[in-house]
Amino acid sequence: MTQIDVRQHKEPVPPLLLLMIVAVVGAALFWPREQPSPVPVGSDAIVIVDSTKLANSLLLDEFCDRKEVELRRLESNAEMQNVEPEIADLFALGVQDPPAIVSRINGNVVVQSLGDDPLSQLEGLFDDR
Repeated sequence: MTQIDVRQHKEPVPPLLLLMIVAVVGAALFWPREQPSPVPVGSDAIVIVDSTKLANSLLLDEFCDRKEVELRRLESNAEMQNVEPEIADLFALGVQDPPAIVSRINGNVVVQSLGDDPLSQLEGLFDDR
């Protein structure tokens, strides 16, 4: 009588397939990812030029954090060498007639004179969103 081997027989994994799997997993783990800049081009940002004591409120910081908007307070004589170009562009608009609030919200740039209630001014900028 002839005996038949019923044990499962596995073919070895081809080395090329193994190499491709290792390459794909390695690329997924180690491929360089683009890091976002602190203020990407076109992102929402607000620059307060020549901020007064009233404008240095933590309420402004909390409001901008909630709205995910970059807030910068700069004096009109500030050096713009180490500042992102997008912020420097907004600063240039506000330095013409300080104190001012310059905002870029959804691509719309608005320049306002700094009033007695900057928090209300900022909230007004987001009413049109």
